[in-house]
Amino acid sequence: MVVRWLWALLGVAITVTACWAWVDRPVALWVHAQRSFEAEHSVLKPLAHIPDPLIPAACVLFVVLGLSALYRVQGARGRNVAALSSVSMIVTETIKDGCKWLFGRPWPDNWHGSKPAFIGNGDYQFHWFAGGGGRGAFPSGAHGGGNSTVGCPVGLLTCH
Repeated sequence: MVVRWLWALLGVAITVTACWAWVDRPVALWVHAQRSFEAEHSVLKPLAHIPDPLIPAACVLFVVLGLSALYRVQGARGRNVAALSSVSMIVTETIKDGCKWLFGRPWPDNWHGSKPAFIGNGDYQFHWFAGGGGRGAFPSGAHGGGNSTVGCPVGLLTCH
């Protein structure tokens, strides 16, 4: 079990490094060339805000589930899936915010003034332990976190 986990971790580390080295820059340049986020009715713009309501909803759901468990309301299987999903979302959001500070990665483009960015001034390196402000990019963390924290518990608990 541990060996499979280590192989999976190594595979993820290699994939992330390869994407950072060969995929991330071309995608950022392509999106910038398309001016996708500047259009008034862009298809891509709403996609950036999909995870926004999930974090407060997870907190409210966690409190509601706690109260329903306290008063012994029936529906344990559905409650387990919802509780696991909401706790996963809250923990993932906390870890994602920590990763923003840890990696200190600049945003791909500068939308809000004179912050460092790959497109604006070529800043593409990590600034370790210096995140925040203009160095708080971790967009894949939001979408990956939202997808995995809702999808994984539902998938695991419905398969058993």
